[in-house]
Amino acid sequence: MGLRTPSFSGESSKIESVAMLSNSIKRVVEWLQKLPFSTYQILDMTLTTTKIKIPHSLKRTPKGFLVLDRDANAVVYQIRGADDGPNAQYISLISSATVTVKIMLF
Repeated sequence: MGLRTPSFSGESSKIESVAMLSNSIKRVVEWLQKLPFSTYQILDMTLTTTKIKIPHSLKRTPKGFLVLDRDANAVVYQIRGADDGPNAQYISLISSATVTVKIMLF
């Protein structure tokens, strides 16, 4: 019985996959760093398929929001309109299904 030479052909594809994932994470972090997070507010709420007008304390119109956590598979949308303005004290949200979320307004 002779010694067999180990094969590393599968290892290079794993390394390439890790490198691709690392690059994707880097791009997301760079995108997040460009967002205006100087003032933000975290809100916990339940959203439904009906528009909900949510008060906030940013003292300005939110530039956007991130869904940080949710308890169901749902998409959250902002409804723009009468609640918008230079000093809007509300943001109107709706979701594709009933869901409890943690939202970061910024």
